[in-house]
Amino acid sequence: MPRLNDFGTGYSSLSYLTLLRPKIIKIDQSFVSPAHRSAHNDTLLQTIVSLGRKLNMTVPAEGIETKPQLNRLQELGCDLGQGYLFSPAVAAQEVQGLIDLPSGRDY
Repeated sequence: MPRLNDFGTGYSSLSYLTLLRPKIIKIDQSFVSPAHRSAHNDTLLQTIVSLGRKLNMTVPAEGIETKPQLNRLQELGCDLGQGYLFSPAVAAQEVQGLIDLPSGRDY
């Protein structure tokens, strides 16, 4: 399944959406937790989520560190994400143990 990681940075290009027809475009953390928050950045974040949804793509976001970031992404319709708000990075052998635990968190 084709996917574009860190969408919006580096070599990602809108032309790849036509060429590759990815099912997933993952929003780069620089849009989720920018160094300097601005209306311009928020508009880009909103546009990436909207574009992915209109093209019937799954649009997860990476780098979610705070509840307000999660809330904003949910408001925009981004319903998948990853980041330190949920868990720091873990070794592969520890993943199943985390899946089996009740979260106890209210995101």
